[in-house]
Amino acid sequence: MKSISGLLFESPVVCIDIDGNVVSYNESFKNSYNLELQKIGKLNWLEIDVSLNKPILQKIRQNVLNKGQIKWNTYIYLDSVEYKVNITAKATEKYNSYLFLQILPWQNSKFARFLEKSNDSAYWYWNFINGQLIISKNFATILSIPTNSSDTFPANISQALSPILSTTEILSLQNSISKAKRNKSPLQFTWQFKGQQYKLNAAPTLLGEKVSGFEGIIKKFKNAPEKPQSVIRNAIEKTQDLVLILNEELNISYANLAAVSKLGFSKSEFAEGMNIMDFDIEHTRQFYDQQMTQDDELTRSNFTTIFIRKNHKILPLEIEVILHEESDAKSLYLRARDISSERIQQSQLNASLAHKELTSRRLLQDKSYLLEEATHSKAFKDIISVSKSYKPILHQIDQVSNTDATVLIEGETGTGKELIARAIHNRSQRSKNPLIVVNCGSLPRDLIESELFGHTKGAFTGALQSKKGKFELADNSTIFLDEIGELPLDLQTRLLRVLQEGEVEKIGSEKTIKINTRIIAATNQSLFEMVEEKKFRKDLYYRLNVFPIINIPLRERKEDIEILANHFIKKYSIKLKKTITTLKPDDLNRLRSYHFPGNIRELENIIERSVILTQGRELNLDFWSPNLANGDKEDHDIMTLDEIQKVHIIDALEKTKWRISGDHGAARLLGLKDQTLFSKMRKFEITRN
Repeated sequence: MKSISGLLFESPVVCIDIDGNVVSYNESFKNSYNLELQKIGKLNWLEIDVSLNKPILQKIRQNVLNKGQIKWNTYIYLDSVEYKVNITAKATEKYNSYLFLQILPWQNSKFARFLEKSNDSAYWYWNFINGQLIISKNFATILSIPTNSSDTFPANISQALSPILSTTEILSLQNSISKAKRNKSPLQFTWQFKGQQYKLNAAPTLLGEKVSGFEGIIKKFKNAPEKPQSVIRNAIEKTQDLVLILNEELNISYANLAAVSKLGFSKSEFAEGMNIMDFDIEHTRQFYDQQMTQDDELTRSNFTTIFIRKNHKILPLEIEVILHEESDAKSLYLRARDISSERIQQSQLNASLAHKELTSRRLLQDKSYLLEEATHSKAFKDIISVSKSYKPILHQIDQVSNTDATVLIEGETGTGKELIARAIHNRSQRSKNPLIVVNCGSLPRDLIESELFGHTKGAFTGALQSKKGKFELADNSTIFLDEIGELPLDLQTRLLRVLQEGEVEKIGSEKTIKINTRIIAATNQSLFEMVEEKKFRKDLYYRLNVFPIINIPLRERKEDIEILANHFIKKYSIKLKKTITTLKPDDLNRLRSYHFPGNIRELENIIERSVILTQGRELNLDFWSPNLANGDKEDHDIMTLDEIQKVHIIDALEKTKWRISGDHGAARLLGLKDQTLFSKMRKFEITRN
């Protein structure tokens, strides 16, 4: 190895070959780093300079041959000591197969020494190659950053500045860095902190055609006045109301701290492009598009809705919408107020009204009996009943609520099957999450699959974005499938998989999603008969029929007609702002004598219409002329089909001495299969006793 002392520079210089081996050096290099001759002969620069590897060294050599020289800041390690240096690489025509590296300690830079004496400017250099950030000694002092180390930060410039930048400003700085790196352009960024204004300027450093880092300064300006828009932004950020700003695609471009806290998503998650339809479960995209197409700027509108949080819990909101247009770009400003406490107060008011209603009934019924029913009303909320016939159903609800068993509710239209489902859910451990209700009979055939299982963006024409299905929304909650008998056979197969495997698959996706959902189904049809007719899957029927509940019609609980009528009178009197307090005894007898084919729903409709027509304090039922209002005799003259079936089955059982199976059994006499007859006996509650 030869010494090149005095040949080129007084500063440290080494000469390396194409593999990075040190082939020559000058005395300054040896003396500056206290190296022994034996160690210098074994040095390889790729092991010394942390920013280099062989491909990068080849690129540096090619650039030096093309441009004459190239510089970079880096760390070198000699005898286990770290040095922060600036390296200039050169080559000569005579020795063009070698690189001469001039090594200057970073602190010897005149520019760096000048900045270290400055009271308002700090130097920084971020090397992308080795991931190191080099800063001047006055960096932390100029920026008022508390730190135990005044000369290095572990990661990058945005992390170094994080103590004096907001989350939004950090994201903005990162975007500016990405843009400057992509365009190989200067980097500029300004911000304010504690009355000071700061400005960052930097130029890209290149390694070949690639940006290898940024080098620049940060300058502080004293007593910067806070801009009015900054004051407004700060007030919006800290208000207790949720504030969201939507662009024309309904993506959320801004969310304040209250929105972050209430909805459970971080600022960075919002910045990734969340859409308002990810949250609002009551309104459609068309609704928000209409808000965006108002004629006048600053048009305001108000509405209430329910948002779904990250933890799948609901958040009721009252929202004020302001349309803003600037430079042909429209935005929606949403200011949302949490109305959860008001909803709770309303529920408490309803419970208080129900309690007063029951109290007023104490003069007409036995006190101990009514207290027992008041307890039931409290336990089952919206279910109102004083009928002994209905007590077994309440007992079944109480038994199954705290389990995860699948429930099948059968009963005629209008008997309150959904109320039973809600009572089971509200008394279960899943009651903290909302009950998801799906009416299988009201959904169009081509939409029901998407509604139940969800779809991915582009899964079919019109699928502009991904959508969660009802089963996914009901994760850790309960889904109520009303009119389950209307579900098409092909979707019954998918529902069976949900029951068996506990997982769903969105339309357009091959990925399955694990869910923990309890299923309650209801029907006004005989599913067993549908199974016999091949209209309903047998395996699905047995999966659903784990815990059957037969909801009895109103004509079998006539003791409830009076209390239900009074409940509906009070309900619609409040709604229509009337003071109707009494029901004539003759009218009550007419209601009791009617068989109500439409059950409780029909009774409610009759009372609502009566309240509308009544002018005084006594309910007017004169308009109502039922076909069957002449007592029990006519009830038996014209019976419902279910009543006729029940009587006919009992006649057959008595004729066969209650033998069901066999050649001389009631099933053969009625032309039914044994299992079908058992199903009908359960439905009509036919027992030998």
